[in-house]
Amino acid sequence: MLHQQAGEQLVRHLCSVLPQIATQLARHFELGRGFARASQHVIQAGDNATKLYANASAEHLRTRLVCEKLPLEAQPETLVTLYQKRGAVTWR
Repeated sequence: MLHQQAGEQLVRHLCSVLPQIATQLARHFELGRGFARASQHVIQAGDNATKLYANASAEHLRTRLVCEKLPLEAQPETLVTLYQKRGAVTWR
């Protein structure tokens, strides 16, 4: 419950820098059992890593299995998004 509240407070007070703190938000929501919000922030964190050409980090973030904890009806869409973004990472 504390992690969920911490995530909510971060969203509320740091809304201008949410993309930059996506990894931390994902972790707070995951530990707070807010798996839908955690998966959204995992996707954003992977996007951030890709923009920085941190491809290994992006792949790791997008491979996290947060979506396994989502309700069954939400899992396919989240998995498709994760795999599309993971497949788009260019290795050099």
